[in-house]
Amino acid sequence: MSTMTKALPLANETEVTAKAQRRRFTAAEKLRVPREAYRCTKPGELSAVLRREGLVEQTREIARLQARLEAPKV
Repeated sequence: MSTMTKALPLANETEVTAKAQRRRFTAAEKLRVPREAYRCTKPGELSAVLRREGLVEQTREIARLQARLEAPKV
């Protein structure tokens, strides 16, 4: 019997990507949108509230990406 064992092949190196961070909202932010929605009485107001929320989020994302683009590269 031989005391030598066969060498196991090394595992392929894999790239590990950062896990996406979940957005965190304060209690006030969580309550603001439903309160605005409950105040809607006319047709189309609810969709306007939701559309405005999406635009606010997109504006924040654009500002964040522009700052990242303009930041000095190391």
